Amino acid sequence: MITEYYDHAGVAAYAWRAGQVRWVGYGYGSFLSDNGGLGGVVDYYRLPGPEWYQYRQEKLGTAYTLPTAGTGSKIVLTADAQTIGNDGTDDTELSAQIVSAAGTAVDSTSPITLTVTSGGGLFPTGTSMTFDNSKCPDTRCIRYGQVKMTMRSYTPGDITVTATSPGLTSGTVTVTCVAK
Repeated sequence: MITEYYDHAGVAAYAWRAGQVRWVGYGYGSFLSDNGGLGGVVDYYRLPGPEWYQYRQEKLGTAYTLPTAGTGSKIVLTADAQTIGNDGTDDTELSAQIVSAAGTAVDSTSPITLTVTSGGGLFPTGTSMTFDNSKCPDTRCIRYGQVKMTMRSYTPGDITVTATSPGLTSGTVTVTCVAK
């Protein structure tokens, strides 16, 4: 007889199992498959996939609407932290989203380039980084018209980053590095 019980989150568990596996849900780079291990609900660059939104709706009742195809007008560039500290060991996550003239998110695969236009900011690839779906999975990809990347700096002062894409109005954000 299999005895079913529920854990603290109300998820069914089974007494006959020897253990439990918890998966963080992030996609990851791997040499073992052609798709680079893109099996997560959140991809390698921390962009939520459709499964993320479905899971949130199911578990939290959070309604969602994925960006739809449309014509992009500009790029909105934001940073999750306006200040980087600790002598460059902190970072900020930059998000660039293609939006329509009305300001709604657009599912677009137009290439996006993030460039440090002033200051000492660095991406993992240097001062510039391009996302281009025509080269996936060999390069950074765009999901629902959005890209994300971390940036840090070892030099105190203001850092300006610009997001560009052919035919779209650029987006800019400024972050300050405070050396301690």
